[in-house]
Amino acid sequence: MRGRFRRLALVVGALAVIIAWVVRRREAADAIRGSYETTQERIREARERLRRRLEETRQDTVEETAHGTEGAGRSSREEMRSIIRESIRRSRGES
Repeated sequence: MRGRFRRLALVVGALAVIIAWVVRRREAADAIRGSYETTQERIREARERLRRRLEETRQDTVEETAHGTEGAGRSSREEMRSIIRESIRRSRGES
């Protein structure tokens, strides 16, 4: 009778240890899952902010292009031409 009681106590103790281990693992998994959910939410928010900023930049570019003057376009072209000329001059070794 004593042997059976000891075995039963050992089995109950082992089950208690296993249950405690499973509960701790589940709590750890829940904590990790919560961390991932928080991270995903931050990523969604960052994407939304980036999308809004990109849309604002795109809109500003469209407005600037629409309001640009012909003279401003020429000065920009002339500036680019002078940069190219300078680059060619330097590549030829002229100082």
